[in-house]
Amino acid sequence: MSRAEELNYPPEEFFNHSGFQKKNFEHIILWMLKNNDIVEWSNFTMDPLKISQSTLSNYMNKLYSKGYIKRVKRGYYSITAKGEERYI
Repeated sequence: MSRAEELNYPPEEFFNHSGFQKKNFEHIILWMLKNNDIVEWSNFTMDPLKISQSTLSNYMNKLYSKGYIKRVKRGYYSITAKGEERYI
């Protein structure tokens, strides 16, 4: 599922903030995983999200270690029930 047109992306206000607002990467990642069955790593790093590799790696590791997301296979992720609770 690497084709962007097959994915649901969050509303633009989730990831396009003014220069003074910090992006909530955890919320963006959980939104993507909650609103899609499975999401590929590259879907986070390409348009329209463009999360840097290092930032994405830090947040994915944090979410994974806390049990909010799971690796379906290499480079593919989905949300857990615990992650859905965290998203709300």
